[in-house]
Amino acid sequence: MKLETQEDAVASSFMQAQMWSITNGVPVHMGEFGAYEPRDIDSRERWTTAVRSWSESLDIPFSSTFHLAIGSSEQVLGSMIRMGVLGERD
Repeated sequence: MKLETQEDAVASSFMQAQMWSITNGVPVHMGEFGAYEPRDIDSRERWTTAVRSWSESLDIPFSSTFHLAIGSSEQVLGSMIRMGVLGERD
């Protein structure tokens, strides 16, 4: 049995939401999303990027809030989160 990756789980959730939206004639809006901070920054960026990418690919509007860590990693963290949420590159 193959285990589902996090990216597969994200894709599956978005496909289910899109099917529900089409079936019921109701638009979907994805509210606030983000990644829990104890995870490493690379994992957080990958997950956030996957969520944003799937939302955009299926034309599902989204909103997101995030906070910056206080300390020496603030600039790095802010940059990584912006890349994931907004697709921005410094």
